[in-house]
Amino acid sequence: MKKIIILMTLIYGFAFTQEDNNQDYISNLAGPRIGFTILPNETFNNAKDVFDGMTYPIVSQFGWQFETTYFADEGVQGLAEFAFLVGGVDQNAFLPSITAMIGMRFARSEFEFALGPNLSFTGMALALAVGKNYKVGNLNFPVSFVLVPSTDGARISMLVGFLGASNYRKNKE
Repeated sequence: MKKIIILMTLIYGFAFTQEDNNQDYISNLAGPRIGFTILPNETFNNAKDVFDGMTYPIVSQFGWQFETTYFADEGVQGLAEFAFLVGGVDQNAFLPSITAMIGMRFARSEFEFALGPNLSFTGMALALAVGKNYKVGNLNFPVSFVLVPSTDGARISMLVGFLGASNYRKNKE
């Protein structure tokens, strides 16, 4: 836990050096998410006992992330995010998860981090996510890395989304 607090303090300090009062800000990156999760050995073995088709500890993830900006001021946004994912469909498994997180995004760098509870077939755990939005033409590609430590070991996920550029708003001056 001490390492997570130190990491979040460093991230927080780095992100505030990126602020700019007159930047546009992203109002919403809600949308589809795809990616993968690396399961720890114990979690993989438990899933293998339930689902005959499980052969690899890396499972696909498909789902949707809902997102709300609850404040935007001086280049910083407060976020509330809810991600609903189904993992393992590539291996004939059904591994649902729900994650609710609260975090921050920084306008200039479009870097974000969030923290919150995760509920999955292994039980409840704390999720820590860091990510960045990449703008390509009129599209946005949010990319997130998620760490979920639990009693079975840590699950590590990488997720990417995609959506149109209509989610930008001008920051109030």
